[in-house]
Amino acid sequence: MLYSAYSLVSFARFRAGAYDLVIFDQAVRFFITRKGDRAFGALFVLIGAAATYLCTQVLIPHFGGRSDYYWAYSGLGHNFREAALRALTHPFDALALLTTPPVKIQTVILLLAPLLFASVMSPIAISIVPLVMERMLSSSFLNWWDSKYHYNAFIVMVIFVGGVDGYRRLTALMSRSRNLGRLAHAVRWWPSLVLLVGVAMIPFFAFGRFFGADFYASTPRTEAAAAAVAVVPDDALVEAANNIAPHSRTGLGPCCGTGPYAGHPG
Repeated sequence: MLYSAYSLVSFARFRAGAYDLVIFDQAVRFFITRKGDRAFGALFVLIGAAATYLCTQVLIPHFGGRSDYYWAYSGLGHNFREAALRALTHPFDALALLTTPPVKIQTVILLLAPLLFASVMSPIAISIVPLVMERMLSSSFLNWWDSKYHYNAFIVMVIFVGGVDGYRRLTALMSRSRNLGRLAHAVRWWPSLVLLVGVAMIPFFAFGRFFGADFYASTPRTEAAAAAVAVVPDDALVEAANNIAPHSRTGLGPCCGTGPYAGHPG
């Protein structure tokens, strides 16, 4: 069952364009759900590391990009070797980065709270640790650790599957222990509580703006953007900001490169 769930998560990530994470998912899946194939899982880890190096250090520079464009860990070092050495010899520096600014802690809490932290009861939660740490150890890109951007999209399904598995493990524990009293009763209400908490937490995420009147209101900025899009010819291909391109009827491409009009990392 867990193997099938991980297959679904991996497919969803592949469709979302997170190809690097698919390799990671497969590795974790073999480690957690297929104990007899851990050597195969280790192979996926090596393939993932090799693919990352090939893409960032060879292919991207070959086509004119910068190999260090997404390096966001200058708080630890200028490259992977320096950062890894710093984290190993000065672990408290790395710990400080994980909690600074405090919004990083808030984001982690918001990720785990909708499932009432049941995900931490499942070994599946191990798979989200490196994916969260790569964002929270960042000292450069402010949007990486905020809860209102799309970066959570690649781990929420894993958290959900882990939460269900954690709930299953808790109920199994309750059935074997007769002296847990109120805790056992609360566990039985877990599905209903998850629904209520999930609805209550909508305002803390970007989706909460959908229910506010200001989401639909026009402003001088949006009107100016609409006017700019309107003058682009139908057969033109133009680089535009990420929040403008989706509204275009023409060939506006979102900018997120290393050129003079480069936007924030996506």
